[in-house]
Amino acid sequence: MNVYCSVGFGGSLFSRLMVIFQEIIHSVKDLDSIENIIMNISDNTFGYIPNQFSWIYKENNGVIYDTRLISEFRGTYINEIPQDDLLKLKKVKSKLIINDLIINKINDIKSELSLDENCLGVHIRLTDMNTLHPFFGIFSIDDYIKKLKKN
Repeated sequence: MNVYCSVGFGGSLFSRLMVIFQEIIHSVKDLDSIENIIMNISDNTFGYIPNQFSWIYKENNGVIYDTRLISEFRGTYINEIPQDDLLKLKKVKSKLIINDLIINKINDIKSELSLDENCLGVHIRLTDMNTLHPFFGIFSIDDYIKKLKKN
């Protein structure tokens, strides 16, 4: 099965990705039958490229998609994902192939910094979280550094 899924709402790229993943796990009964997934952002909220997913994931252009999904809002993702949904999300994620450009860039950085499996990766979002999501708290880079040093 080849699945095309479009989303026209949401905030960041990650939010839109989660909306698409949720749509797929709620709409496709047999996730194992998925061979290809193409994701699309149907609006141009970000203004500079219509479909940011095409920068991150390889798209199997030329494939005829037999299932078209338009993402519905199913609530936001939560901190604790039910075990069943987590397994389904992992299965959907496994169907996506990351673009070679990104893989090569990661490998270059890994080599340049001599990173190995003992490296701790930390994602720190400091762009718009303080203004768009103040209910999570107002944090600076210093807050994260202090917390990392404590642990």
